[in-house]
Parts: sequence; structure tokens; C-alpha cells
Amino acid sequence: MPIPLNSARGYSARGFQRGKGAGAGLAARMKKRAILLGCAGSIGRSSLDVLDGLADEWDVAGLATGSRGEVLTQLARRYRPRGVALANSQRVEEVRAGLPPDVRLFHGPAAAVELLDAVECDCVIAAIAGAASLPATLRAVELGRRVALANKESLVMAGELLMALARRTGAEIIPVD
Repeated sequence: MPIPLNSARGYSARGFQRGKGAGAGLAARMKKRAILLGCAGSIGRSSLDVLDGLADEWDVAGLATGSRGEVLTQLARRYRPRGVALANSQRVEEVRAGLPPDVRLFHGPAAAVELLDAVECDCVIAAIAGAASLPATLRAVELGRRVALANKESLVMAGELLMALARRTGAEIIPVD
């Protein structure tokens, strides 16, 4: 079932439901953690709106963008994730200077993959556009993570591989676009 990105209220997609019933008290004590790949784009911003609406249940554990360093810095200050990833290393010093001291910075072409390896999470929101999303999406599935997949390119380019890998690792791929 696609996750509605335009509304945090009444949100009921699997893995993002509001805690009611058995375990709800535990859910209130232990927030789930999300890594958002593609945080500066429109789907990334919509995803952050949803996470804002579920702030009592979800933390932003990681953020990644290609080259929009100023957006990444602003979001890191707001959400205080454990790590951020910037694919374009030309902006790294600007981003590093603006980050809170406790936020780890990964940079370069493999930054999103390195972020996934270093930061634990309950869900990866894969909102990077186009072919650039494939390496990080593959890594998230390889790690057995729940992946909210917001682009079709990964499935078009490597659908059989992704699905076979998900079966092998126990990862869950949820389409959200």
C-alpha cells in the first residue's frame, strides 16, 4: 500500500502506524529512526512533513542529499540526526562549518551508502531521483532494512536483484510514490 506523503494525520501505512494497543507504551518510550535519502527534494520535504506529524514516534537519524549543502545544514540543525551525507564533495567545508558538532558528515559519491552503514535505523526513505538512488537503495536492502521506495528507477533498473536481495535479507520494500 503506498504511503500518503501529503498528510501526517490519520497516517496508517504499515510500519508508520500510530501506537495503540499492546506495546503502545513501549513505542512511546522508544522512537523509531528514519534515514531520509534525498532530503532536499520535493519528496524528501514531504517525507519530513510526515515525520514531523509523527514526531512523538519517529526521529530523523540520517539525512542525505546530492549537492544542496545549505539545505542539508539547515535540516541537520533542525533535526539533529546522527549523520548526514553529501554526495558533492565540493561543498563539504561549507557544510562541515554549519553542522552541529555531534552530527557526523559523510561526503563523496558513496556518502549515502556510508551513512547507511554507520547509522542504525528502522526505515530508509529512498527519495533520491533517478539512477543515483540505486547504490544506497541496494545497500539498505542488503542490510535488511525497511525501505520506503519513492522512485521507480531502482525497480526498473534492478527490480529482480532488489526483490531477490530483499527475500534473502528479510528487507521490506514499500512503494511510496
